[in-house]
Amino acid sequence: IALQRMPCLMKSAATALVVGMLNPTILPLAYASSPNGPTAFTLLQVCLIAGGLVGSLASGRIRQHKQPIAQVVSLWLFAVGVFAVGISPSVLLIGLAVAISGVGNAAYSVTNISALMKTAVSANRGTVMSARFAMTRAAVALGLAMGAAVTGWLGPLRAFSSFGLALLMVAAAYTAFSIVQARTRRHPSS
Repeated sequence: IALQRMPCLMKSAATALVVGMLNPTILPLAYASSPNGPTAFTLLQVCLIAGGLVGSLASGRIRQHKQPIAQVVSLWLFAVGVFAVGISPSVLLIGLAVAISGVGNAAYSVTNISALMKTAVSANRGTVMSARFAMTRAAVALGLAMGAAVTGWLGPLRAFSSFGLALLMVAAAYTAFSIVQARTRRHPSS
């Protein structure tokens, strides 16, 4: 797999690791944020689905030349949403933060896959997408185990904040990489 695809693949794996960590945390979060855990869990799931729907519809309208910036913005939106879950004082604000993270996650996923497809020639797109799938599934599996352990140790609200901080670091690293890459394209000899 070419070196130019490695940042997208690494970002995919890092993000998938955190997504895996979030999965075992949402049910304990529902019970910690509301005296009626089942209703809160349903609300959070609906917010996540609604956010994902909005994010996927919005990402389909992004023009190809705007996708790199959209990828950066959506990753930040995802990270901020996840972090906000951990600091929100009520189940309704948590639901809003979950929806925001869903928008960011869906838009990020679509723009990330588009970026990978763009860097791959048609002869090896299957190989590139297979590599992405394998890396992200392995990261999600690892994230499930880590998320359960961290949630048991810190509790669901602190765990969400920690996972949000991890995503913020991924977003910051990818933003820096994108800025350097854009400057290199503009001034190749520098």
